[in-house]
Amino acid sequence: MAEEENECDDEPTTFRRSEITKTITRPHSQVKRNLPIIETPQPVHTATSLSKPPLSSTQPIQLPALPIDPKSTGFLKNSSSSIEKLEKNLNNNEKSDSNQNALRLDEKTNMASSSTTASTVSVPKGENAPIRTRQHTVTVLSTGAQEVKTAFAALKATENPINSDELERRMLALVTKIEKETLTKLDKIRKDSARELARMKEQGEANQRTLELNTQELHRQIENFANRMPNMATMTASTLMSPDDTRSLKKERDQLEMELKAVHDAYRNMFNMYDKLKALNRDLKEDNDQLREVEGIYKEQLLKGQEKYLKMVEQAKERLNQANECILSLEKRSEDDTITLRAKLKRTELQLNATMQQLEIKKKECQELNEICQALLAKAEIGSDSDA
Repeated sequence: MAEEENECDDEPTTFRRSEITKTITRPHSQVKRNLPIIETPQPVHTATSLSKPPLSSTQPIQLPALPIDPKSTGFLKNSSSSIEKLEKNLNNNEKSDSNQNALRLDEKTNMASSSTTASTVSVPKGENAPIRTRQHTVTVLSTGAQEVKTAFAALKATENPINSDELERRMLALVTKIEKETLTKLDKIRKDSARELARMKEQGEANQRTLELNTQELHRQIENFANRMPNMATMTASTLMSPDDTRSLKKERDQLEMELKAVHDAYRNMFNMYDKLKALNRDLKEDNDQLREVEGIYKEQLLKGQEKYLKMVEQAKERLNQANECILSLEKRSEDDTITLRAKLKRTELQLNATMQQLEIKKKECQELNEICQALLAKAEIGSDSDA
C-alpha cells in the first residue's frame, strides 16, 4: 500500500494509512503523531512454553505471572477521546459554515440593494474614481457556470436589447439557487457523517464494554485457578496443567485474538470512513471556491455591462440632442422657405392678375377691331355693288 499523508483541516494531527496498517498487523507498534497506542496483548501460554517436556515429580515449579498491559485495556478510551475530538471539530466546522452562510446572505442583500440604484447613479470618473484590479482567475465549466452561460445565451438570442436590471435579477436568482443546492448537500453530508460517527461511537463503546467484561472474566478465572492450587511450591508438572486446560486456554486466547482483530478492523473501517469524509469535504470546498470565482467573474462582467449600458445611454442622449437640433434647424429653414415661396406666389398672382387685365383689354381691342373691319368690309361690299 502506498504511503499517503492525509492532513486534517481542523487538527494538527495527521494520520498515515501505512501506520494504521502496521498498528493492526504488528504487536507493540505505535502510530506516530499522537495517535492512540493500539497493542495486541501477548498470549500468556505460547505453544513453545506448552510443548516443554514435563518436569520431574519432585521439582517445584512456579506459575508464570500473567502480564496484563494497561494499554491493551485503555486504548479504546483513547480512541473514544479521539472520536470526541472529531465530533467537536465537526461541530466547529458547522458553526463556521453557518457564520459564513450568514455573512454571504448579508453580502447578497447589500449587493441587491445597491444594484437597484445602479441604473440611476453614474459611474465615477477622473482622479477620484476607485481603482479595480482584476484578479487572475480560471474559468471552470461547472454546472453553475454552464447554467449561467445558458442564461446569457438565452438573453442574447432575444430580439430586445439586454436590460441590466433583468440580467442582474436573473444572475442573483441563479446564484441563490446554486448556493441553496450546495448548502442542502452540505447539510445532508454533515447529518450523515454525524449519524455515522454516533453509530461508530456506540459500536466502540459496545466493543469496549465487551473487552472489559472479557478482561474481568479472564482475571476472575485466573484468580479461581490460583485459589484452586493447594500449594504452589510443591506442585509438579503433572499436576500443573492438564491437556484439557491447555486446550481451553488456547481456545480462549484464540477467541480474545479474534475479538481484538475485530476491534482493529472496526477502527480501521472508522479511519477509512473518516478519510472518505475528509476527501468529500475537501472536494466540496474546492467546488465552493470555484463557484465563488465564477461568481466574481460574472460580477465583473455585470459591472462592465452596466458601464457599457451607461455609456450607450449617454451616446444615445447626445445623438438625440443632435437630432433635435437638426430638426429645429430644418423647421426654421422650412419656415423661411415657405415664407419666400408665399412671397413669390403672391408676386406671381399679382403678375397673373395684371396679365389677365391686359388680356381682357387686348380682347376688347380685338373685338373693336373686328367690328371696325366688318364695318369696313360691309361698306366695301356696298360700294362694289353700287359701282356695278
